Amino acid sequence: MVVATTFPKLPYSVSEDFIALSALAAQPFVITTRTKYKSIADLVEFGRANPGVLNYGSNGIGTSGMLFMEKFALVAKIKMTHVPFRGTPEAMTEIVADRLDMFPGPALSMLELAKSGNVNALAVSTPQRSSSMPDVPTLAEAGLPGADYTFWIGAFAPAKTPRSVAERIHSEIIKALSSPDVKKKIADLAADPMPMSMAEFDAFVRKEIKLNADIFAAAGITPQ
Repeated sequence: MVVATTFPKLPYSVSEDFIALSALAAQPFVITTRTKYKSIADLVEFGRANPGVLNYGSNGIGTSGMLFMEKFALVAKIKMTHVPFRGTPEAMTEIVADRLDMFPGPALSMLELAKSGNVNALAVSTPQRSSSMPDVPTLAEAGLPGADYTFWIGAFAPAKTPRSVAERIHSEIIKALSSPDVKKKIADLAADPMPMSMAEFDAFVRKEIKLNADIFAAAGITPQ
């Protein structure tokens, strides 16, 4: 079994390379900003008035965080400057120091910083609010529908796996995701369970591949 985060590296064929078993969990990115931005509207207003001045960090070119930020910029109709970092701690240091405007922070990394008031958590990237940050609105609720982006983890089996075996694995995955112990472990990671039927997950992955390919193209990124 293969566990993949967000989407398999392109090029990828669901039917030829893998059997999609189920999504496992979704963890939202949090639009994390300097404290001067009080809302998504504030952020977008500044970005539109100052093309290219608004900067955002990510953990590198082609990462899920960068793709989310590029989708955010496309939907918001703003131009931003990308600043790659080696990791989340370095980016958070720059936001607290008022040198970086925005970072797509993993929810687990943002909880305490947001509570302490050192950064602002303006919205979560998922279509629904996160159970770990229930007071933080979704992007649609914050006034930017269509900018959502889900960081997900899913399970796949090799394409030659017998269908009966794949279905048995899928059944065990769904059982595990309904277990209170597993739910707690996922919640401890500031994530939410994401069970799907095999058909639903297969369709979901195909949609995600197209979404990310479209973002790559719109942002002018060439997959390596």
